[in-house]
Amino acid sequence: MSQSRRGSSERRVRVLRMTRRVAVISAGSGLIIVGIVGLVLPFLQGVVLILLGLVLVSLYSPVFERLLLWLMRRFPSLEKSTLNRYKSFKQYVRGGEEERTVLVLCIVHNQETGSVLLGMKKRGFGAGKWNGFGGKVADGEDIEKVAHRELWEEAGIQAHDLSKRGILDFEYVNDGKIHEVHIFLTTQFVGVPTESEEMRPQWFAVDEIPFERMWVSDGLWLSSMCLAGKKFKGRVRLSGESILDHSIYEAEV
Repeated sequence: MSQSRRGSSERRVRVLRMTRRVAVISAGSGLIIVGIVGLVLPFLQGVVLILLGLVLVSLYSPVFERLLLWLMRRFPSLEKSTLNRYKSFKQYVRGGEEERTVLVLCIVHNQETGSVLLGMKKRGFGAGKWNGFGGKVADGEDIEKVAHRELWEEAGIQAHDLSKRGILDFEYVNDGKIHEVHIFLTTQFVGVPTESEEMRPQWFAVDEIPFERMWVSDGLWLSSMCLAGKKFKGRVRLSGESILDHSIYEAEV
C-alpha cells in the first residue's frame, strides 16, 4: 500500500473513532442531565438514567470510569459479574479499539564518561523507581516537542541531538490498557542535571544501571537496544510487575 493511501486510511479511522467518541460522550452526558432532572420529577427514573449516562461517558473518560469502578466496589456481590459485563460492553462499543496512552521517555547517555542519567521518581505513577525522563502526550501534541519539554522540566537539561530510538507497547492485561512509549536518546546536551518536583537525577555507569530498582521490562531494551545504537519496536505484556511475554526487534521508527 502506498504512503498516501495508508495515510488516507489512517485518517478515516481516526475520524470514525473521534465521531464515535463524541456521539457516545454526548449521549451519556444527555442521559446524566435528564437523570438529574428526573431526581425531582416523578415520571422520570432519574437514578437509572444517571447510571446509564455514567456508563457511556466512562467508556472514554478515565475520571468517570474510576467513579464507576468505585461504585461497583461498593457492592462486592455484584462487582465481578458487573465488571465483566462492563468490559465486554466497552470493547463492543469501542469496536475493538485499544485504550492507549501515549508517552515519551528520554534516555541521556554521556558517551565520554560511559554513564547514563536516570531519575528517581519522587511521586505519582512509578514512585520509588529509577527511570528515564518523560510523561504523557496529550491529543494533538507533537511527540518530539513533548520529549524536549519533559527532559527540561524533570532534569533541567536541553538536548541538542534528541533522536527517537524505539516505540514499545506495554499491555497491562489486568485492565486491558496499552501504554505506547516513544523512547528518545540524547548524547549531546547543555545544562546541569537538577532535581525537580518529579525526579531526582543521578548518573550511573553503564555497567551499574540499577535494573533491580527500575521497571521490570527496562532490562529488555535499555542496554541491548537503546544504548547499543539500535532502533527498535516491540510489545510487552504484563500482569502487575510480572512479564507474561514480549517481542522486541530492530526496526525503523
